[in-house]
Amino acid sequence: MALGYLACSDDDDEPDCFTCLYEKRSTSCSSGSFGSWEEGSSTIDFELKDGLSREGFCKQAYPASDIECGGSCCISFQFRNVRVGSCP
Repeated sequence: MALGYLACSDDDDEPDCFTCLYEKRSTSCSSGSFGSWEEGSSTIDFELKDGLSREGFCKQAYPASDIECGGSCCISFQFRNVRVGSCP
């Protein structure tokens, strides 16, 4: 599943931060019906591994489809319009 919100630091020694912007929708527990599309974002403030772009990171963190299960409940997620934004 996608990463949660991470706060940016004002410390100049910290890596530059960026935001992954996307639209998402999900099912309820073990349901096949998706809800409405909603805007979402996550702020990233850690250094990326060599060779991984901000765009590549966001697309890996928010793939076209994903599933998260716990106990007997599975929730499906869909993401679209994944893009990179500036840090708030």
